[in-house]
Amino acid sequence: MAKIVKESKAAKVVETKKVKTLEDYYSIGKWKGLKQYKCNLCPFDSLDEKAIKDHIIERHMPKPPKPVVKVAITDRFGREIINKNK
Repeated sequence: MAKIVKESKAAKVVETKKVKTLEDYYSIGKWKGLKQYKCNLCPFDSLDEKAIKDHIIERHMPKPPKPVVKVAITDRFGREIINKNK
């Protein structure tokens, strides 16, 4: 549980937000007497807990933004060409 505290002149307000864990993204059922792990966000299911956790991380977790790579454009003498249209 994460606590967020907001202060104002009138009163101090404390809000509690539940932080989601991997276990919140799948449910556990039975299939022929075995544990079956079902994704709550898509039709994927597995009999292996590691497989369901890997699936959730790969398919449903936000990916970090890719770094922007700037490439300098140069003329044949190696001087950088400046784009005046930007």
